[in-house]
Amino acid sequence: MISNDSLSRIAIMHTVAAFRLGREAEANEDFIEIIDKLGRLLQFIPQGTLADLTALMQKTFDAQTRQDHIGVADLLEYELLKNLQTAGLLID
Repeated sequence: MISNDSLSRIAIMHTVAAFRLGREAEANEDFIEIIDKLGRLLQFIPQGTLADLTALMQKTFDAQTRQDHIGVADLLEYELLKNLQTAGLLID
């Protein structure tokens, strides 16, 4: 299926941990990588999931703008992982 551009649960959880532990620079670099990979996966995301993912990413960007790092971590862990798994775009 999709190899190099697939998002891994481990990488996302690493980003989540960095946000929760206050390692903002590391977390933001990891977050940018997640966004880049999502961009490369757009063609593989089912239309219904794409709409949900778009709304979720807007909520995540809004939380990041407010510097709500725990909110960003929660959205990545509890919402993004679920959406990616549903779309079949998540590897372990």
